[in-house]
Amino acid sequence: MPACPLCRSNHNQELGAVAFNELSDAYQRQLRMRVTLPDGNEPLRLWRCENCDLRFYDPMTTGDEGFYEALQRFDWYYLADKEEYGVAACYIGEHDDVLEIGSGRAAFAKKIRCASYLGLEFSSSAICMAAEQGIQLVGETVQAHAVNHPEQYDVVCSFQVLEHVSDVRGFIEASLVCLKPGGKLIYSVPNEDGLPGAEINNVLNMPPHHVTRWTKTCMQNLAHEFGLTVLAMEEEKVSDLHVDALSRTLAQQAFGKFFGWEQRLLDTRYTRRPVRMLVNKVASFLNGPLQDERLRSTGHSLTCMFQKQSPVT
Repeated sequence: MPACPLCRSNHNQELGAVAFNELSDAYQRQLRMRVTLPDGNEPLRLWRCENCDLRFYDPMTTGDEGFYEALQRFDWYYLADKEEYGVAACYIGEHDDVLEIGSGRAAFAKKIRCASYLGLEFSSSAICMAAEQGIQLVGETVQAHAVNHPEQYDVVCSFQVLEHVSDVRGFIEASLVCLKPGGKLIYSVPNEDGLPGAEINNVLNMPPHHVTRWTKTCMQNLAHEFGLTVLAMEEEKVSDLHVDALSRTLAQQAFGKFFGWEQRLLDTRYTRRPVRMLVNKVASFLNGPLQDERLRSTGHSLTCMFQKQSPVT
């Protein structure tokens, strides 16, 4: 049994498994993407840590730069405006030095007023694009950056990054090394308690894209594990962008309950033409009422603001 990448516990519950060739076929079917996954007879397994509530895949196969460059062809992948940006911006002051990990095209940098901003990003095209706008991004890991920049930043943040990282503990420890005592750590992740956890056959919530899944309970345990103070946790409602996904998910869940289907990580029963057509009809019917935001459930992102404790004098 693998150790939890967050708290290192070996007390884990298996939630499901899928063959690598089935997952590769699903990427091709849904996104027209060819992904490289390990060969072999052992399947990919999803585990839940019974100690800290982290969900994690084993093996933790992550995507390379080519994988993420391929995803950038989709307009929705790097959004210029996200609700979590507004939430996080409220915790950043004009005198703060800010480090963003996994900054993408530096959309967040344009949303804040601060003393200084630096982004860590591996995409060479994103680095060039940001440089043209006078925004500095560097291509290095936070672990490497922490070696030469200890306690340099008032705010360290990352948005939709932590779930892509295989070395979870090293990533968090390095983030905290970069942070001044009393500084703020801000993480935004897909909310496993919301729509991402409910969606059926969403390959982007699986390797090599996402290798971990995060709940509010897990984030609270993260704070305890690293001696952080929780300042706030914000769960967004389903956005206009994700109403179609919510409608489809609710329709699929209704069919699964009607037929008594146990949920699987990948479920090809929903891809059968008769089922798919019926799901689409029900989803289309639900889409209208769900334009009312009051009827929407918990959405995509969970944004957590922590504070690094100052040393006791």
